[in-house]
Amino acid sequence: MTQASTYNKPSAKPATSGSFKISARDAVRREALRYFYSIPGPDCVGPNTSLHSRARRCLSGEEVSLEELANLSSALLYRNAVTELAQKYLDVMAIAPVCDFHEFDHQFLGDKKLKALASQTDAYRMMREDDLFFQDTAIGQPHNEPQMFVLHSLLAAGFLPRQGFEEKLEMAKSISGRETTLFLSLKEQILELRDSDETEGDYLNLLRQNCNMDQEFEFEKRVVYGKVDVQTYRNDYNEYAYDVLEAMGLEPMWLFERFGTYEWALLVTTGGRSRQAQADKLLSVAEEILPPDTALHRKINKYIVVHAMEMDVEAFKEKLVLVKAPAEEKPATARKLGGTDCIKGQDYKL
Repeated sequence: MTQASTYNKPSAKPATSGSFKISARDAVRREALRYFYSIPGPDCVGPNTSLHSRARRCLSGEEVSLEELANLSSALLYRNAVTELAQKYLDVMAIAPVCDFHEFDHQFLGDKKLKALASQTDAYRMMREDDLFFQDTAIGQPHNEPQMFVLHSLLAAGFLPRQGFEEKLEMAKSISGRETTLFLSLKEQILELRDSDETEGDYLNLLRQNCNMDQEFEFEKRVVYGKVDVQTYRNDYNEYAYDVLEAMGLEPMWLFERFGTYEWALLVTTGGRSRQAQADKLLSVAEEILPPDTALHRKINKYIVVHAMEMDVEAFKEKLVLVKAPAEEKPATARKLGGTDCIKGQDYKL
């Protein structure tokens, strides 16, 4: 569902020294990259405003205190954990996801029928009242995306209120108590820290429990100097996207992880008809040369297109053909993402 498929749970061991495999900052950076890769929505949405600003600062080269890192790690742990929880609920309910989570954003979801079903059948209220997704401002602002993902997946599968919906919610509730113990433990740790004389050791303890500083960073850091200096983090997921930009002589304007549905809409669909037409032409060329086999590949294609909006279509095609050869070796992670069976093309009825 997310990059978290290789994620190790936070350590419960006390951090009595600083002898870890990675620095506290890199540990939090890893969690921030995982979070942004889930496409959490725009920065301007209320619950995202502060968190996204702090996460981007952590990913930059700016100085960040240990206290700031500890507080950010708690908020990121909460959001990453509820994202994973959504997939666990779908698994126990034996429901296929409505789409890949990386491509789900309920604010820009194209299927208006599902939105209508959610409101007209009272399904959203029922899901919210069952409190499947732990929410407490002590550990972080609410994150509604995972809850909407489960709701839309249920409706897309044909489970409506009084038509199997309630039974599926009961299946999810059968594991919710066990799964939310992580959040209760995290809340307790945070409240204890606030009530104590905070020390560097306290913050380090919280960081180790939240981020697993005994796990390798798994990213290669690079600073790209250009119109906008960007510090990028390369791994199997994004290296191809950065390599294509480099081969085409284009500078990354944003982190690959930070690019999603909202950024595409902001840069393309709100730019007028001519800009939309240009994006459509470039995307068509990209999909012809670099087939959109998976959610990851579709994101890569759009990421490349928004960087090449000023290029002539033929010039864009010529450059892409030149860089196609390395694309034949698909990233292993992309193949894994391609295995998601989703519900598509359904006709939803009230």
